[in-house]
Amino acid sequence: PYLPSYGGYVRYSVGIILSAGLGYYAIKTIRRFIEKKQEELKVSTQERAKKVQTEVAEKALENHFCPSCGKDFIIKKWEFPLIKNAETEVYKLVTSFCRHCGLELFKPCDKCGNKNFAHFPFCSSCGTAMATEK
Repeated sequence: PYLPSYGGYVRYSVGIILSAGLGYYAIKTIRRFIEKKQEELKVSTQERAKKVQTEVAEKALENHFCPSCGKDFIIKKWEFPLIKNAETEVYKLVTSFCRHCGLELFKPCDKCGNKNFAHFPFCSSCGTAMATEK
C-alpha cells in the first residue's frame, strides 16, 4: 500500500519475493521436524514408552493417536471383517501395538485382565497400579 506504483511491478515483485521466502522457510522447518521425528522413532519402543507423560497419554487416547508417533491407531471397519459380537468388534478395531512405530498401546491388567491403555498409571476397572517398566 505504501510502495510506489510503477504499473504494479513493485507490488507484485515484493509479493513474489515474500511468498518465495516464506515458502522456503516453511519447507525448511517441515524438513527439520520430519528429521527430528525420524530420529525419535529410531529409539527402542521401551525408551519411547518411558518418555510418555500421563497428560500426553490421556490426550492421545481421547483423540485416537499414538503418543509416540502421533498417528491414528484405530483400524477402520472396512479394513477388518465385521463380527456380530459387539465386544469382539470393538477390540478388533483397536490394536495392542501401534502399526506405525511398534509402541505398546494396550495391555491387560495383571489383576482383573481388563484391557487398558498401557501408558495410564492405574487400571480403569479395578484401580490396581499398572505394571510399567518406567
